[in-house]
Amino acid sequence: MDRVNDAWRVDNERILKTSGTRTYKASKREGFRAMLIALTDMGMIVLNQNLDVGYILAKSPSPTPLTRAEWAAVKEIEEPRLRQLVGEEIGDFYAQRAVLEAGSYEVLVNAFFVERPSDLEVSIKVQLEYVGPRAELARRHQPPPTALKYALHKGWDHFERTLFIQRETLQ
Repeated sequence: MDRVNDAWRVDNERILKTSGTRTYKASKREGFRAMLIALTDMGMIVLNQNLDVGYILAKSPSPTPLTRAEWAAVKEIEEPRLRQLVGEEIGDFYAQRAVLEAGSYEVLVNAFFVERPSDLEVSIKVQLEYVGPRAELARRHQPPPTALKYALHKGWDHFERTLFIQRETLQ
């Protein structure tokens, strides 16, 4: 799994560099409130939050925030790549039995808010935490890159809609 984690980490860092941070004409309070609502709307549980620091930590059982249909689309793309990477290490016979499962993991989402003089910078980071049986098996720590893309797209969409609605209704 080290090879899989390394390959997915490289892809995920590239994805986060291009899609993990956005700027908005909003206050930290507005953005923070919108993100809390967006995360809970997507089925995440907020574990920690601090407006002054500009930080939110939320989690959910995998594949949330993705739906089962979205996870099936991720599997269709990423499972062959998983098998290829595993096959390069242990051979094709065992690699063909590798399955990309959502269970036994929790998705952790960190959101960071930096209020600047002219805008608000919001960053999202995603990681996995293994919560399954304590077997001595290799585990992945990186989400599949396609899952990260889907989750970021969905997260930003929820956040932006919530921010827009807040502005229209709370003024």
